[in-house]
Amino acid sequence: MKIKPYIFNGFLLVTPVLVWNVFLTRFLPWPFNSKEFSADIPNLFLYAELLFRALLFLTIFLMPLKTGFKKQVAGWCIYATGLLLYGLSWIFLINCTLYFPDNTTFSFLLPSLTPVVWIAGIIMVTDNFSFGLPYNRIVPILVSLCFLFFHNLNIILALGNLY
Repeated sequence: MKIKPYIFNGFLLVTPVLVWNVFLTRFLPWPFNSKEFSADIPNLFLYAELLFRALLFLTIFLMPLKTGFKKQVAGWCIYATGLLLYGLSWIFLINCTLYFPDNTTFSFLLPSLTPVVWIAGIIMVTDNFSFGLPYNRIVPILVSLCFLFFHNLNIILALGNLY
């Protein structure tokens, strides 16, 4: 039972997203796979995104998966919807430059906008931190919003530099 918090936590729910990213990144349109993509983004913004990504993963890791509270049903539905939207946004992005080459900004932002849904689902299916740490739902919400802000900002800045 002592190993349970290390295995059954919110990070399990991030795993499908990470697997998706690893296997499909190579199919993304040219700007995402170019060295120029993040070349002119200020380091402060790049490091802020990395910092908040790490904090988000750590926060989610510290949130054990449990059963038995009412918000979980809605949380699982939101999480599943978020995963579906995330996957569809990647498929659209991979294919959109073939069919809609002028529709870059919106289509490029889709995969970075949709995580708000699956992250919200993860926050809703968890209700505390492991290891006796004090819990307040505002912590994962603020960390995820900070990550998403810098993640989207960096993509907007990169697209502004490329186009």
